[in-house]
Amino acid sequence: MNLSDDNDEKGDGKMKKKKKKKKKSKKKRKRSLSSSSSTNTANNNNNNNHTSSKRTKHHTSSYVRSTSFSSTFRSSSLRAMSFSSYRSLPSSSLQPRSHSLLAQRGTSRPKSPIQTTHPDKTFHYTQPPGTVIDSKYTIISDIGLGTFGRVVKCSSVTEPFNVAIKIIRKIKKYIDSARIEADVLRDVNRQGGRGRSLCVRMWGTFMWEGHFCLIFEELGLSLYDLLKGNGYERFPMGFNWDVARDLVDVMEFLKGRNLVHTDIKLENILLDVKESDYVYQTSPGGRQIRVPKVAKVKLCDFGGATYDNERKGRVINTRQYRAPEVILELGWSTPSDMWSVGCVLAEISSGNLLFSTHSNFEHLALIERTLGRFPRHMIERSPVKNLPFVDGVHDNAVLSGESRRYVQKVRRLEEEYVGEWGDLLRGVLEIDPGRRWKASECLHSYFRKRI
Repeated sequence: MNLSDDNDEKGDGKMKKKKKKKKKSKKKRKRSLSSSSSTNTANNNNNNNHTSSKRTKHHTSSYVRSTSFSSTFRSSSLRAMSFSSYRSLPSSSLQPRSHSLLAQRGTSRPKSPIQTTHPDKTFHYTQPPGTVIDSKYTIISDIGLGTFGRVVKCSSVTEPFNVAIKIIRKIKKYIDSARIEADVLRDVNRQGGRGRSLCVRMWGTFMWEGHFCLIFEELGLSLYDLLKGNGYERFPMGFNWDVARDLVDVMEFLKGRNLVHTDIKLENILLDVKESDYVYQTSPGGRQIRVPKVAKVKLCDFGGATYDNERKGRVINTRQYRAPEVILELGWSTPSDMWSVGCVLAEISSGNLLFSTHSNFEHLALIERTLGRFPRHMIERSPVKNLPFVDGVHDNAVLSGESRRYVQKVRRLEEEYVGEWGDLLRGVLEIDPGRRWKASECLHSYFRKRI
């Protein structure tokens, strides 16, 4: 297969037309993500329905987003509080030295509003709030509407708590995909241990008027919504270490199940905290931001999760979190998830995407610029034709002038992150998946001593 440099082979948003680029050359490039959770399931045929370069699609995997978040951020009467509950960390690991990892491209992002409409309403469940479904659940409000279905917040006549129900469109491929997700979650939820508790809990499934429905616990904001609500300000390092610990734990759990999530990103990591747990703290950048005292997160959206012994698709992950072995089509497994975790950790500690791109060529160039040369054996083994490498070094001549300038502005990872946090990032962002740190290594080196 030829490695296309013009667009993302998974259906990511295409770069804006050249004319528009010239008119807006002084503007910062914006974050643009696309969901890829369905790569290995029945909705594999819908890859062209993802977002364009503007980040307007609501990722319905974040079905438990809080509806009160925006109001809490616009309250001017709230005052800053002290944060003695945050643990003390070595000063060398407190923060990255600057925001320059993403140069001028990733520091400005478009908003990501929750969608209540979708261009294709065919076969969606469209009943309004107040409707009773399955004789047990009353729709309170919409959480989101996406390609595969609608997500609603519901009260229950049998339980004292609210739930989030994902109502799948009456289309066979989406229903088949949702059934696979439900099977994976049943397997995950029946396990014991801390790792299982870090995955979203599915209470059950049912059919309603031809729609397959999944019942989930109601959680809080996604990490992306929290980052957006704080103006993309870097999170405090105590918060980041909490998130890192939970993600490493859940990766170790999934590895024990021989399960690869395939779509780890900020949108699919949800906070498991109460509204009363939020406090104000000064960010590393000197701004007052609103974060939980202690970060507790859960991983959601198992629609693309794949067991290691199953047939695997060629491409996984949302573009910006995609591992180099996936781009080079060398196969993938649990190390690819660890790479995505590394991208998440870099993002929450900088406020920016680590690799803000939609082009394979540019993506490879950014990885090399940030982390060093690709191992020669990876280049030689790749079945992809026309790889832009000369003597093991990325040939930037294949890039546009704008792209070359962007790549050249990016600094190496070790120039940005120092101390223990930098060591952790370098370990999980090792280009060679065979040398990339496993979750167990991270736990042993960085978290057991912190318990």
